[in-house]
Amino acid sequence: MPETNTAYMKKIRLIMLASAILLFAACTKDGSDPVIPKNSWTLNSTQHLVVGSSRASVSGSTDATIIYKDGSNEAVTLGFKALPTANATYELVEAGTSLSDNQCHLSVTNATNNLLFKGNTASVEVIIGENKKIIVTIPEVNVAPVISGTALKFKAALYETN
Repeated sequence: MPETNTAYMKKIRLIMLASAILLFAACTKDGSDPVIPKNSWTLNSTQHLVVGSSRASVSGSTDATIIYKDGSNEAVTLGFKALPTANATYELVEAGTSLSDNQCHLSVTNATNNLLFKGNTASVEVIIGENKKIIVTIPEVNVAPVISGTALKFKAALYETN
């Protein structure tokens, strides 16, 4: 039985509607806000959620730091020559190394030790988010006690809360 004009038009409208939905669903917004990662760090498979952060200056120095704390007063401290003002990749270097513009230091304070980044340099991604809050992603690296001891695995996705 041949299709009626009305049935044919309904099929055409349905196809056009489906095409429009697919077209709009496939579009993305250019310049969209960066994805904010879970605000935490992992030390030897133990995850720590950030509950607060603060900025500080190192006494007698022009260096600037950001301190991220969890609920048990354990902390991650990132040191920069100057606080980042633009998205960039920073080079993580060992403590004691004089910092250049795109380098940073890492220390972790837990219940028993002050741990410092040890090993070859690593790339740290820094994104400037809303209200100039700094978002930092650190790949898995080794941190070790200042005096002596076993190195621990550390990685983080951090952003300022205050």
